[in-house]
Amino acid sequence: MESEFIIRINDILDRPIFRNCKVVAGRNGLWRRIRWVHILEVSQVDMLIHGEEMILSTGVGLAGETSKEEYLEKLIHNGASCLCIEQGKYFEHVTPEMIKIADENNFPLIIFTEKVRFVDITQDLHSLIINRHHQMLEQLEIISRELYTSTLTSQANTNILKILHSSTKADVYFLPLHGKAQCVPVNVRDDNKKQTVRQLGAKISEQTGQPLIQWKEGERYFLMQEVGAMGQIWGYLSLCFEEKLPGEFDLLVLDRAALSLAQDLLRKRYVEERKLHSEHIWVDDLINGRIRNEEQIQSYLGKKASDLSNVEYKVCLIEYFENNEGEPEMFEEDPEALRFHISLLVRSSFESHGFLPYLTAKGNQLIVIATNRVPGSSPNERLNKVIDSLLALKEERKKLGRPIDMRIGFGRTYKKWIEATNSYLEAKYVLKVQSLAWKKTNYYYEDIGIFRLMLNLENEAALEDFVADYLGPLIEYERVKGGDLLHTLKVYLDNDGSKQATSQELFIVRQTIYHRLEKIKELLGEDFMLPEKRLSIEVALRAYLLLHRETQS
Repeated sequence: MESEFIIRINDILDRPIFRNCKVVAGRNGLWRRIRWVHILEVSQVDMLIHGEEMILSTGVGLAGETSKEEYLEKLIHNGASCLCIEQGKYFEHVTPEMIKIADENNFPLIIFTEKVRFVDITQDLHSLIINRHHQMLEQLEIISRELYTSTLTSQANTNILKILHSSTKADVYFLPLHGKAQCVPVNVRDDNKKQTVRQLGAKISEQTGQPLIQWKEGERYFLMQEVGAMGQIWGYLSLCFEEKLPGEFDLLVLDRAALSLAQDLLRKRYVEERKLHSEHIWVDDLINGRIRNEEQIQSYLGKKASDLSNVEYKVCLIEYFENNEGEPEMFEEDPEALRFHISLLVRSSFESHGFLPYLTAKGNQLIVIATNRVPGSSPNERLNKVIDSLLALKEERKKLGRPIDMRIGFGRTYKKWIEATNSYLEAKYVLKVQSLAWKKTNYYYEDIGIFRLMLNLENEAALEDFVADYLGPLIEYERVKGGDLLHTLKVYLDNDGSKQATSQELFIVRQTIYHRLEKIKELLGEDFMLPEKRLSIEVALRAYLLLHRETQS
């Protein structure tokens, strides 16, 4: 079908306006495509053409320093389709060297033996090109509607591949990352099919992040495009052409088919996600300590129980909420749809980085038991990539004008399933620490430092007394007179007593830092930087944040 919309050189030679022309060289290149027509009367062509143009010239621009042969080579180098030149005052004859260059490069060299109006040629061919392009867009619209209709059927996947095959006349292959490869037409010989699938698999393994690639092997041309959504790749869709160079129409149809496949797969994943949520209700019982023995858990795991009996896991807690500041009416979204959208991304991300996740939802929280499917390896590097994908979702929604805030916390690694409640509690502690002001983000329980002791301290009154003993005068001063002494003190201690680093982080002049530190010294005592007292003050600062996190976040 692509050939219906392509205009090639041999197509236009029969048009009345070319009746007085003669092809003097490069006849083997008459198959070349013409995308546009340029009247070009200058010898410096590098910045003036983009490729696949018919060049019209009287030769007036060749009277300078550039020879006819050099001019011809420049056109070939820059991807022009052919050169049509008017024989006359400025161009008397074609040299043997020009004929040789044109023949060697299969570059048609066309001579007008009589005077012609170039404006008539451009008007005629541009009308033809625009009309063909319009026809192509109309056909693409028809195919797009067919593809969309196919996504609403029970056999959407197969129907999309059939439409792609009938539109391009190419063999179509779909290689999902998980599952069996599909081929249309199905009557392709098994040995040829297997060989092609191996070739495509090898190309996929070489992928460097390009969404679309094309290449040639022997007499066959290949196009391959990623199929996926939400930052995840689910498979690859490929076209195989026998002795035919794919064109723009093939690329556009492939892109629409890949999008339709992604929509179908996304719909199926939403359905599967809902099903998995209902099946994994036991996860909530497990993390809340309502399951008290391993045998009960094995019954929930089913066939996977033996494979997961001694596998390490972490509990991940993800808390999300819409950021509706400013114009709340613009951010209305079905909470259930948002939850399933995020949980689908979470599951895909964990799976693609070597984890088998078990999810459950509670309000605006997702709880994930992430079992490590790559034993003997340190999972944190892969978990960091999961975190990156979730943060990328935040940025994506921000660009779309539907921002969300998100906190992510991981408990420690365990092997016994009944210890999941410990990992869950630790993940909750991480989210509490993330809610504190002045606190740099940590995602792992192992990294929250002294907060591990404070959060496990049940006697809150003891923490209040400790804070009052070491920070009381400072807190009272801020309550009465204001200022930012507590924050200044924390930044100063975090920077090992460097006044310069403190002023840079707080974006205030050093003289202000000197003034604040003098006031802090007056309130806390001259010895506030001595090791033992400094340690107590630093702990008291963090305890203060913990006790007052509601007002500090």
